Amino acid sequence: STAAVAWEALAKTSAMLSHVPDGYEPAPLSDIARSENDVFDREVSWPAVAAMGALSSSQCDVISAYVDKDAQDRALEIFQRPADFAKIFLSILSNISDDHTLKYTLCLVHEALNETPSFARALLQLDGSELAPRAVCHRLLRRNDLLTNFKTCCIFPQLVTSDEVASSGDVISFVDWAVMKLRLFGQEEEGALRGIMSALMGLLQYSAVRAMFLEREGLDLLLKVIASKPSMQVLYQSLFCLWMVSFVDGALQAESKRVIGLLVGLMKRNAKEKVTRMCLAICSNILDNSDIQRSMVEHGLPRVLATLESENWDDEDISRDISQIKTILDENIHLLTTYEQYREEVISGNLDWTPVHKSEVFWTQNFTKFDENDFELLRVLTNLLTEGEGKSASVAAHDLGEYARHHPRGKAALEKLGAKAKLMALMTDKNADLRKHALSAVQKIMVQF
Repeated sequence: STAAVAWEALAKTSAMLSHVPDGYEPAPLSDIARSENDVFDREVSWPAVAAMGALSSSQCDVISAYVDKDAQDRALEIFQRPADFAKIFLSILSNISDDHTLKYTLCLVHEALNETPSFARALLQLDGSELAPRAVCHRLLRRNDLLTNFKTCCIFPQLVTSDEVASSGDVISFVDWAVMKLRLFGQEEEGALRGIMSALMGLLQYSAVRAMFLEREGLDLLLKVIASKPSMQVLYQSLFCLWMVSFVDGALQAESKRVIGLLVGLMKRNAKEKVTRMCLAICSNILDNSDIQRSMVEHGLPRVLATLESENWDDEDISRDISQIKTILDENIHLLTTYEQYREEVISGNLDWTPVHKSEVFWTQNFTKFDENDFELLRVLTNLLTEGEGKSASVAAHDLGEYARHHPRGKAALEKLGAKAKLMALMTDKNADLRKHALSAVQKIMVQF
């Protein structure tokens, strides 16, 4: 379909992003499609347009004959006479205020660009004139109409062809408009959001646009959209934009826990293959940062990867990314789970589910160190069962259970310190998470010999 071709074209707009996996099939644009069908169901009086001075008589004859042809013949006309049609379309869009005529013409321009991408060059030949295409787009965006905004958003990225143009005032103004619309997320129609995201998918390939988008807190806006559980299409588009932003060094570091939490959550929910693919591609892009690696382990990404690895994927990119991420995390897990880091965390009394707590390697290598300094760490953990905040108490219960599971004399030590009795009492605590971990720890103590 025409719409599918448009989305595919936007996904392949740059050599830098040429490894974007193929196969993206957008959900039906029901609201947009209905609006577009309504537009084409009503004819435009081209002689009336010419009478208003927007077209010459010869241009009127050309457009009248053009709209009567089928799609294949229209594409041939655009290919043979691109400059003529560029002037006709832009003249109408610049000089006519009638809502229906503008929508009809915008749909024709969008169709022409989809069927003949090189038509963008003919439009750009009019840069610097009163028919400058990007300036025309800005005027159209002021109309705040769903179909008009959507079509303009699909057209605008195809009028940006270099980093130099991406730094221009036209593009800066467009990014300002898109960010303003994203700030209204929740108030905008689904179709409007799809249009904005489609434009960003095309524009964020340019480093200048990525920089200005980040300066305008675009990352926060993207993450809010992803966290809102949007439609599958908007989710994919948002992840695609996040992936392109991830090419900026350090762009995701400040929000790494938030980013990784969202991505891991999506993969845990058995998302569609195209969503899983984008989540993995983003993780792969930011894998060279140790803090982000730690966040990945904290959020349970290794376990998610193990589950994904057992599935059969048609997309080779998914299998490759799973292998790459898993290998790097496995190689560095010991750096993320050192005893010194663990001791510092326990002494602070503020425990969290950092990687060390659930690392089999850590417990196997370090369980004897818990006996040092008259069982110092065990005493702190025991106190945290009743004195720590909810999460700290749960983590302490878990760790005491792991100590009992690994240490040959762990049961005796925990009984002597009073940890076993406290854990048994916590099996009826009002905090469900604490009850769960206390029960698990007691079970480990009871089976320990």
